[in-house]
Amino acid sequence: DSWQMPLVLAGAGIRSGQRFLYAEQPDIVPTLCYLMGAKPPANADGRILAEALLTPPKQAAPRRERIRELNELLVEIESEISQARAKADKAAGLKRALQDAEREFYGLERILDWERFGSVDKLIAHNRAVLEKLRTAQRAGR
Repeated sequence: DSWQMPLVLAGAGIRSGQRFLYAEQPDIVPTLCYLMGAKPPANADGRILAEALLTPPKQAAPRRERIRELNELLVEIESEISQARAKADKAAGLKRALQDAEREFYGLERILDWERFGSVDKLIAHNRAVLEKLRTAQRAGR
């Protein structure tokens, strides 16, 4: 997991005693906006924490664990890059694919550039595509 952060919601519209094991920081703004009757900002990337509310919206998005998914993907890509590094000296095509992956991959060392994707979903999709290209090159043994 990433960071663990306590979140306490109290007041009108909040379900008393509700506890949930997983939420993401981007979910806070849409939840507070819903409670205030305001529209979330266009760049709000989270969902309404419906399970914390007495009267959640009917079309509330289901819980997703995008940050957990991103963390697992980062570990997968780092592992795949390490494997490719070990084999790259023997295969010129794999060496090129590895260089492409290292250039295109947005890991923790590039966290300040993640915003260019506009959403966590787009960042995940981009990194999944990078991972698939590298895996394809490794399977081909190039």
